[in-house]
This record gives sequence, structure tokens and C-alpha cells, in this order.
Amino acid sequence: MGAVAAGELQLGRDILLDRGPLGIWFSPTDTGDFGHQHWWWQITQSALFAFGVWWFSRRWSEFKRGACIAFFILIAAPYPEFLTVVMLMLAVDAYCRRGLAQSPAWSVVTGIGLGVVALGKFTHLLFAVGWLGWVLLLGWRSPHRRNTVILASSTLVTFLAGWIICGQALAALPAYIAGAWDLRQNSNQVAAEPIAPALLGIGLTLALLMSATVVRSVVGHRDRLQAAALGGAACGMGFLIWKQGLLQADTPLLDHFMFQLGLCVILSGSVYTWMSDVPANQWWRRAPAIGALLAAIGMFMSSPAGSSQLLLRWNARVIPTKDRLTTRGRWPGEYDGLYEHANEAYSLPEIPPIVGPAAIDVLGNETAYARLNRLHWTPRPVFQSYRATTRDLAIRNAEWYQTNPPEFVLQKLQTIGDRLPALNDALAAREVYQHYRLIGQFRRFLVWTQAADTTTTPAHPELLEEKTVTWGQEIAVPAASPLQPIWCEIDLPATWWGRLRSTVLPPTALYVQTTDSTGFQMRYRYLPDAGRAGFLVSPHLLSNFDLLNFQTEAAPLRLTKFTLTGPDDDAPAGFPSTFTVRFHRLPAFERNPDISNLASDTLFRSFSQAPSRYEAFYQLAELMEHDQPVVAVHPPSMLEFRVTSGAGRLTGRYGFFESALNATEGSDGVAFRIQWIGPDGRSATLMEQFLEPVTDAAHRAAQSFDIALPAGPGLVRLFTDPGPTFDLAFDWVYWQEIAFIEPAVP
Repeated sequence: MGAVAAGELQLGRDILLDRGPLGIWFSPTDTGDFGHQHWWWQITQSALFAFGVWWFSRRWSEFKRGACIAFFILIAAPYPEFLTVVMLMLAVDAYCRRGLAQSPAWSVVTGIGLGVVALGKFTHLLFAVGWLGWVLLLGWRSPHRRNTVILASSTLVTFLAGWIICGQALAALPAYIAGAWDLRQNSNQVAAEPIAPALLGIGLTLALLMSATVVRSVVGHRDRLQAAALGGAACGMGFLIWKQGLLQADTPLLDHFMFQLGLCVILSGSVYTWMSDVPANQWWRRAPAIGALLAAIGMFMSSPAGSSQLLLRWNARVIPTKDRLTTRGRWPGEYDGLYEHANEAYSLPEIPPIVGPAAIDVLGNETAYARLNRLHWTPRPVFQSYRATTRDLAIRNAEWYQTNPPEFVLQKLQTIGDRLPALNDALAAREVYQHYRLIGQFRRFLVWTQAADTTTTPAHPELLEEKTVTWGQEIAVPAASPLQPIWCEIDLPATWWGRLRSTVLPPTALYVQTTDSTGFQMRYRYLPDAGRAGFLVSPHLLSNFDLLNFQTEAAPLRLTKFTLTGPDDDAPAGFPSTFTVRFHRLPAFERNPDISNLASDTLFRSFSQAPSRYEAFYQLAELMEHDQPVVAVHPPSMLEFRVTSGAGRLTGRYGFFESALNATEGSDGVAFRIQWIGPDGRSATLMEQFLEPVTDAAHRAAQSFDIALPAGPGLVRLFTDPGPTFDLAFDWVYWQEIAFIEPAVP
């Protein structure tokens, strides 16, 4: 977003993003080249938010006004995204109901505000267009319809002028809208877990209730055509909130229900005016209160812990805000210091000397490493691998590698939501494996460079086998030499009922049950549209370790068979009973057998085995604690171990570093958790403990565990998570002596 704001990248042409040119203002960041702009915008937005809440509630009773202000300031304000949307709703409410539409000047001011907010995020643009349409419909035949035209013109001019001022080309605007819409339409596949039916029912009921409330408010309107248009607009906005809020949510559902609760609070003040002809004893006038109750229930059900920690989150945001307001003179130096600290935390010192000024792309999700290490980052269109979830998006990334190949590629093979890793940006990854040569792994990243004899001409796969299969049927991967790459494509289109169903309900969760060449079985999330583009089945790549093994081993890991199932191991609704599977032979991948296998256990020498993969917010490191080697795992972090044999027990130690305990300020606590993932993909928590060394002296000493493992193969994951305020300061913790112990032979 910083590159977009600086005019270095063109939205829609260079990259696909659901943020706008001013997205840097609306992002939860306070570092980087635009940190000062972000900070001033947050101050301005907060001031407008506070004024809007006061203006909205000034005619209410003292009790109702106090409750409204308490809700917005204490609970809603810590959520910047919610704060922005509430500003939109309050502005439109004031414009429609407080007589501001009678003033041309207010029409211009409101239009400028809508235009600026629409430049921040694609969903803001959708809401701004929706509210603008609502205002235009309200003022269709009113005496002040000229002012509504002024409002619309001001919004359009502000948006287009801002787009140009931010260095974006007007010709790329349609491509930005189409690309952002495509990303949003498919972001429901990003979610890690399906939405619980109860939460789904609450969300759908809320959307219908709010739409029906507004529709009822215009029933009996003297201008029936205008009333019908207003009712249609209300239903459209309700659907937009439902579709872009809950169904497409790539943020916690708590945030969605928080937004719905705020909407109900605002409607509670607006609907009474619109429903002046409705008797006070009719339940329609109480609809916003009913909706608020449902939203509160949804908040608690989606995140009981998060709902109970809202005030803690507020406190965690207010304290640093107060500190910055009282140290205004140090702002420039403070931001420079924060940016330099980020550079140090994410430093990859070995890579810049290798890459130099050459172009580089980041294959994976952690693209910030390129900019923080001051590399010449030239991103592909969908620059985060987990978001290339459709065949069209995957093809666009692959075509970019064929026409604009960077000299270097930085890769971290990773996944989210237990998705099959091979599905993520599979076509772009295939281009890298075919036309680049691996030169090493530094920290957690692989570095690829263009092979000397490479060609960007697409290699045509050779069809090996095509067959029609059913759900639950075992699909055998064709036999081939150990180093022969095998590509699989699965044509699994949704039926007409499935497409209709996905319009109002989340897509059915699909799974793939895999068996690899060692006999290890595991279940992953499967994305049908990504599967149409294809994915590798040989080699079977789950992490950087597997990629390194493919470079150095004569018989790397490969899939031998797999099965597609629905959520209950049955044929899922909305899909055909049979589908087509094709296997292709690919040209040989570039290999570098002389490369040292950096998947060694040097970092994990205090463990009985190295993890197969790991994720960490901060770089893992081997340190010494009381003269013993430990692995520093600043939260949030995750270590994953493959258990292929009959390991019976898992033992180890964990705790805080002594330096953290002696710090002037203390940690708010760290949660340690051990999880088991069985071959069927189902998880179970084996151990969980929250350490609070500041308040509990017993938590200052190292802790140990000795737990029994379920029988059979599976995955063991070790997590560290931050405390309730999400403050990462002084969360200096470690794992030590992790050991998988096989049961004694009788």
C-alpha cells in the first residue's frame, strides 16, 4: 500500500488489491514512509467520529445518550475499520434527517468526505456508492434535489481527483474495480474454518431484519415509486453487508457482529423518525433493539474471549495514543525509530548482497520482507499466494512470470486454514520450479535465481491419464520416476444450485485426504476453483524442507493417492456426483543437488527432531538460557512436527527468559498450546497454559510437560500466542528439549 500511495504501482494494472490509493491511511500500521500521514488521518478520523456521535445523540434522553456514547467510544472506537464505516453512516444520517440537505455547502462537504473514504478500501467504495444511492433516492423528488446532484458530483470529483493525485491512472480504474471485486468474491475461501450454523443464522437474520425495518419505514410513503426504490436500496445494502461482511469475512466474525451492533444503534435513532406513522406498540419500532440483542449474542458466540476483552483492547490503544500526544516533538524521530526497528526485526542480512539492485518477487504471504530489506520488489498481480484462489487469478500470476520474470524470487512455502499447500498460487510456483535455480535458504526463505538456459516459453504438459471419479473414491497418482514432476487438474464446477446457494450462504467446505510415499495420511482443505488451475502431486511439497529435500534426495516425497470428500465424508451439496481428474507429466524441474540441505536441526539441536515447518511473527533463534540451548519463539509462533511412527509421548520445557522477568515493564502474558492433528484433519488440544509471570510468581520458573500422544500418524503443533491485550512487548519465551518418545518394547 505504501508503494501504491507513492505511485510506484498501478492498481488493477500492476497489482490486484482490495485497498485503494489511500489504503495506507486506513491500515493498522504506524511505521514506514507514510506513518505520519496515517497518524494524522487517525487523529482527524477520531475527531470526526467523536463529533458525529455527539451530533447524532444530542437530542436523546440523558440515559440513552450516555449509553450510545459509551458504546461508540469504549467498545467500537478501538476498531479502525468499524470507526470508518460508522462515520459514513452518521454522515448520511445527519445529511438525510438533520436538514443538512438544504445546504449546498454541506452537500459539497459530505461529498468530499464520501470521496476520500472511498479511496481507502474497495468495501468503503461499495458502501459510499450504496449510501450515495440512498441519498439520491431520498432527494429524487424533494425540493432540494439540486443539492443531491451537488453531493453526487462532489463525491465523484473528489474520488477521481484523489485517484489521479495518488499517481494512479484513470485508465486502470475499471481494472481495479474488476480485480478488487474478484478478490472479494473469492475471499470466503480464505477463511480457516466454516461458519457455525448458529452464527450463520444470526447473521442472516440480522441482515433481513435491518432491511425489512427500513422497507417498513417507507411503506405508506406518498411517493410509491420512491418508496419502492428506497426499499430496494435497503435490501441491496442489507445483502451487501451480508455478502461482503459475514460471507466474505477475512477478519474475525467478532468484527462483523460489532459492525451490525453499531448499525442497529444508529437505526434506533433514525427509524423512529422514519416510522412516525407506526404506532408505538408495534414491534417494528423495536426492530433495532432486537437486532442489537442478536448482534451482541453473535459477538459473544463468535469470540467469547474477544467480547470480554473489548475494554482491554480499548486501553491498549488509548495508552500509546496518549503517549504520542504528549510527546509531539519526538514524532518524526519516533517513526524513524519504529521503521528501523521493523527493519532489524525482519532483517535478512545475507540476501541483499546476493540480490543487489535486481528485481525480485516474493512467493508466499510475507511480502513485507522485500521492502523492509530494501530489495527491488516487483510484485506479481496477486502478490500474496493465499489469495490466488481461482483459476483466473492463478493464470494471471503465471502469465506475469512468463512476460515479466524477475531475476530473483524469494520463497516461503506456507499455507493458511489447513489448506493443501500445493494449491496456493500453484501455476506461479510451477513457473519458478521450471525456470529458476535454487541457490540457498537464508533464515526462513529460499532464494531462487533465473536458470542460465531458461526460456519463458510456457512448457506444455503431457497428458498421462484422464478419468471420471466420484466423491470418496480413491484416486491413484500414476507411477513415474521419483524425480518426475506430476501435475493434477480437477474439473469440479458447482451446479446451478451450488452457485445459487453460494450467493447467500458460505461455500461448502471440501477436503482432500492424502497419502504420501511414506504412507503418511493427512486431510487438508480443498479449493475447487484453485484445483481447476492444477497443483503438484509429485513432488509433494508442504514446506521449504520438502523443497530442499527435492533438490538433494534421490527419492523425494510424493503423493501416491488421494480422495475428495465433503464436510461429513459424503458428497457435498451443490456439486455434481462425478467429476474429471487429469494427470500431466511436466518437464523436469531445475535441481541443484550440490546445495547444502539447510533443513538440518542446527536451530533445533535441543529437540529430538526438527519441525517439518514453522511460522513465526519474529525470527526464531537459538539462545542460551542457564547455559542450556533453547529456541526463542516470540509469539505468535507455530512449530509443526510430523509423527510418522508410533511415538507414544511428548515431553519438553517452556517458559519466559529471565531477561523478560527483570524488565522494567512486564509482559501481559503468553499462552502455550500443543495441538494434535489426526489423519482425518480433526484437531485436539493436548496441553494449554497461560503464563502470567508479572502477577503469578509460580509462572516465573520454567514449566515442563509430559503428555501422551494419540496412536497412529499425525501432526503435532506447538503454539505461542500473545496475551489478552495483544501487546507483544516483553513476550520473550522459549521451547526447550522437545522430545518424541517411543513406547518401550515389552
